[in-house]
Amino acid sequence: MRLTVLNSGSKGNGYVLQNDTEAIVIECGCSVSDCLQALNFQSSKVKACLITHEHGDHAKYIEKYMEYFQVFCSHGTAQAIKYKGQRRPIELKPLKGLHAGNFYIRPFSVEHDCSEPFGYLIEHPEIGKLLFATDTYYIKYKFDELTNVMIECNYSLEILNENVKAGVIHPAVKDRTLQSHMSLENCIKMLNANDISQVSQVVLLHLSGKNSSDLEFKEKVELATGKNVIVAKKGVNVILNKTPF
Repeated sequence: MRLTVLNSGSKGNGYVLQNDTEAIVIECGCSVSDCLQALNFQSSKVKACLITHEHGDHAKYIEKYMEYFQVFCSHGTAQAIKYKGQRRPIELKPLKGLHAGNFYIRPFSVEHDCSEPFGYLIEHPEIGKLLFATDTYYIKYKFDELTNVMIECNYSLEILNENVKAGVIHPAVKDRTLQSHMSLENCIKMLNANDISQVSQVVLLHLSGKNSSDLEFKEKVELATGKNVIVAKKGVNVILNKTPF
């Protein structure tokens, strides 16, 4: 199954996971035209579109997406979004599973500065168990038998502190970052606290433009986990399978 990154970061987030017959879309933070192009304009094969929370870089284009797909999110997210039209997303409850084609999706609560943010555990015969978590500084759950991971790795505490000292980042921005995004250090801890023995790919999401380093983050996560690591960037395509080979 192919993962296409529409974009990943503060300028917009969007991911398409698809095979020849079915797909899911994660986030509505990129233009719907980019999403449709990634799907080769086969919108009918999308079984679900998932949103993690209401911030614009994840949900800006929700009303356009709802013209093509069934969009799902938490009750808090649905209530926080300002709508112009009549369409509304379908609300999910934490830990209550959703069958969408051959996908089985379980939302779980995460920690972010918004109404009711979700991460998702996504299962499919081709990919096994995929963990998706972004815009959270902490995940209270542990996951068994993961085969693929898409996880935020937003900043390095060392780089962030250097930027505050240099006046590049305001201390208030640092405080907000610490309470809303996942650091490199916590990303590694999170991965190693879970069962990643069967993981094929780790995809790092939502790297900060100022407080991260693509190469350093990739190398450090690979060293700490022994897994193949890919940094999510606009236009990146990744094959996700159940096994590393």
